[in-house]
Amino acid sequence: MDYQEKLKSFRFYLNEEGNPMVSGDAIKDAERFIHGLEINSIKQPYLSAVEDGEINFWWDYSDIWLDLGMYGDGTYSFFARFADGSELLEDEVPVTVPLPDK
Repeated sequence: MDYQEKLKSFRFYLNEEGNPMVSGDAIKDAERFIHGLEINSIKQPYLSAVEDGEINFWWDYSDIWLDLGMYGDGTYSFFARFADGSELLEDEVPVTVPLPDK
């Protein structure tokens, strides 16, 4: 399943009350974020929908551990830990702004 299909499938994920887990705005933000990535040149993230409404991107590789989330407000937040032990944390980054180079 590709990124677009996975994101579209989140529309059908329901919480305990039977409501959608993530909003259409969160899905649109995730799609905009992915559109800005050079998707063929990066490692594949794990995508998930979280009951609090977040769409989560997670990379766990030997050279980087990156947890990135978005709620549909036009921004994302992330925490990254690199193989050399350095860390990077950002909040409320516009979804149109790519991840910083490291």
